[in-house]
Amino acid sequence: MGIFQNDTNIVPIVYTAGVSDEEYTKKIMGLGNESYDENLVKYYDDIAGEILTRYFTVKKCPGKHIWYGEWENHRRIVIKLHQFYSYEVVFGYNYDFIPILNRQDKFIYHRTEKSVDLDVKDFYMNHIHYDSDNLTHLESFHIRRKYELPVYGCREELDFAKKYIGDCVRTNIPFMQDFFARYESDWDVISFLDYIIHNGNYFERYRYIWTKAFLYARFHEMERAMETMDYYYKELYKERDIPQKVIEKLENVNAMD
Repeated sequence: MGIFQNDTNIVPIVYTAGVSDEEYTKKIMGLGNESYDENLVKYYDDIAGEILTRYFTVKKCPGKHIWYGEWENHRRIVIKLHQFYSYEVVFGYNYDFIPILNRQDKFIYHRTEKSVDLDVKDFYMNHIHYDSDNLTHLESFHIRRKYELPVYGCREELDFAKKYIGDCVRTNIPFMQDFFARYESDWDVISFLDYIIHNGNYFERYRYIWTKAFLYARFHEMERAMETMDYYYKELYKERDIPQKVIEKLENVNAMD
């Protein structure tokens, strides 16, 4: 079950629901059709961009399937087409004071027009009823395909595929609107992070603990920031102390006006 599925007034229109599983299998997946080789990703930006700019004041990140808003109090909204198995529509916030410590042990930031990414993200799976343990692989696929963008399609059905991509994006709009309305302040964002850390995707929790520590530092709550970052390193690295350079980054954020 989506972790917010019982905690929302959203009743989204699933624009893709009008396409039956059989029609999707034939016209998008192209089973039995040798022309299933049209890469649809090259059409994403025009289709998604036209829809997203109707609802949000965003502009395109060059060379990436990412749209972002203006900075406001060190934060901007971000909407991204993120590739997993197919492409998911993910959305949330990017902060200019939260770094990422990469595999080369160097801090990097996403705070220019060419470097944009999500420090806090939400996506449709948090909002829909989805009990994967009681679904077959095919049943699971046909739920997810209503919200995710197909990567390949049939050349003969290109117009159909393009419309389907647009309908996927439109289906995700209410989830975005709910997120940006519900988590308007950074304290609200911390409540979102707490909920995801304890109830959401296991693979996201460490990034969110890291983000939460920097948000506490921004609120001049250094004791809570250090406790949170200490938890991050103890959980992820087992008994490792917080590196001094990470402490210095937290202190720099804490010193911001």
